[in-house]
Amino acid sequence: MKSTDVVLALDPGKDHFAWSIIDGTGRLLDTGMIRQPVKEFKFMFFRRHALSYVKEIRELLSRHQYFAVVAERYQIRGMGSVGEVCEFVNLMLGIVTAEVLRMPSPAPHLDFMPAGVWKNWLSTVMLGDPGLLEKTPDAFGYPFVTKQASTRKVRGVLPIKEHQFDSIGIGLWFVAREAHVLDAYDMVANVTKPDVDRLWEERLQHG
Repeated sequence: MKSTDVVLALDPGKDHFAWSIIDGTGRLLDTGMIRQPVKEFKFMFFRRHALSYVKEIRELLSRHQYFAVVAERYQIRGMGSVGEVCEFVNLMLGIVTAEVLRMPSPAPHLDFMPAGVWKNWLSTVMLGDPGLLEKTPDAFGYPFVTKQASTRKVRGVLPIKEHQFDSIGIGLWFVAREAHVLDAYDMVANVTKPDVDRLWEERLQHG
């Protein structure tokens, strides 16, 4: 992986689906949320949701000639998480896979990993221990960003939501692995974090 290569990182969810675009040096180029994840199987809603979701994914894929598309895959974490969330996430990752595979050569690599892989990596990089980091925004100096705050129905409360921080972490893990980054702390703290701060301020100012 070269410094000029670009990665699209996805943190999929039934209600909150985040994405981030990161280059081979760890620079955060952009981050956002899918406006319409697929979260309904009833025919009329499913068709509308699926068409909107495919349109958004295609638009994201058209922005760059990506080196890779990486995503956290869904893992069952007890009986409470079994069911439709798993179905919707797998369906949406399947759509991503189909869209990537239909792209002309050289198509991006695809890499889906369990949450623990990138989270333990980020915790080790920032805190020296795989189990100490409670949530991803803490690694970037935003401890007040929580899932509860990220789901408030108030426009502009959080310029970057917790799920977006997760997608940033996913992308950084992949870049560090593929680019053989020797000092991942330096990359996260001195390359990615300033971009997070810049986007935060820009979006805060523009509402």
